[in-house]
Amino acid sequence: MKRIVRISVAAVLVVAAVLLGGSFYMLSYSLRPDRVMAEKNADSYKYMYEEYPFLEPWVDSLTRAGALRDTTICDPDGLRLHAIYAAAPRPTDRTAVIVHG
Repeated sequence: MKRIVRISVAAVLVVAAVLLGGSFYMLSYSLRPDRVMAEKNADSYKYMYEEYPFLEPWVDSLTRAGALRDTTICDPDGLRLHAIYAAAPRPTDRTAVIVHG
């Protein structure tokens, strides 16, 4: 009987430790979105330049001009949506939206 109690207590402690560790990991992940977004953006640019090399000069020129901005908005359901905003060189009433799936 003592052995069953010890095994049960050990199992509960292991599960609690895993849940606690996972909770702290997810908390740090969600509270540092800039670092996470920067890593995702770096991977996205690497993939984009490999698949579409002709875009690299255009993106570089936008970056040098300071026209690219990280943007995050919340939809009505509270979901955070991330985008990279490319500003127009002069004020305009037109907008281009580029969406990936």
